[in-house]
Amino acid sequence: MIPLEEIPASGQLIIAVHFRGYEDYFANETRKTLLKLPEREDIKQLGIDLYPLDYWLKRTIVTESDEEDKVGSDKKWSIKRATGGLYKVGFANMTSEKFKKFCEFLHKIRKTYWEELEILIASQVEGI
Repeated sequence: MIPLEEIPASGQLIIAVHFRGYEDYFANETRKTLLKLPEREDIKQLGIDLYPLDYWLKRTIVTESDEEDKVGSDKKWSIKRATGGLYKVGFANMTSEKFKKFCEFLHKIRKTYWEELEILIASQVEGI
């Protein structure tokens, strides 16, 4: 973690949302909400320049035993479920105060089915 006072003026953010349970509409509504962030007037008023980079659907493999299997059977089934979304967005013209307001805004628009919301600052590693 970095202190709020050391937020860089430009870089990349990763906004990670983890769903509370599973419903078909969670993934689509989350994607629409996050991808619209750079276009929102309330975000533009903060004075932060945002530009979209990537969006990923977080999927988790759920493995369970078949209920009809005999005790001690190794037969299992698995399914992939959408369990969250990750939005990578570039930013410029950031200050610690603007970042704080941006985080407050994200918590204000938070959906009831978002179990957790993480806001990470990503930096590329140079020299590799």
